[in-house]
Amino acid sequence: MNKISILLIFSSLTMFANELYFYQNGKKIFVEKLKNKTKENNYNLKSIDSKYKINNKNVIIQPMVIAKIKNGDLPNDIFYGYTFENIYGNVYKIYVSNDIEAISLSSKLYESNMVEYANPNIKRSINEK
Repeated sequence: MNKISILLIFSSLTMFANELYFYQNGKKIFVEKLKNKTKENNYNLKSIDSKYKINNKNVIIQPMVIAKIKNGDLPNDIFYGYTFENIYGNVYKIYVSNDIEAISLSSKLYESNMVEYANPNIKRSINEK
């Protein structure tokens, strides 16, 4: 079975799971989606931030994944169907359509054993007022 087929199987198996998680240092990290608050910016346009709680810290997750592929594997095979760019060495930035997909793809890539690590890009910690 080729790598793309394996990744597609993982995608279909985890698509219906209610739990959001990714792996960090081999440990499953659960992610809790917080309620979005609508706020007005300088142009009186409303924007919504996708906020999460990870290890009791509030964060914003960007729609991208940072992953390091194993030596000898080709990024075109692993990241097929996604736009990606090389950051350095075997480390890549994979662009996805939203924050939920970033979390999901991170766990799928790690569970496929095709990467050394894959994490959603956590933008920053945020303070709730």
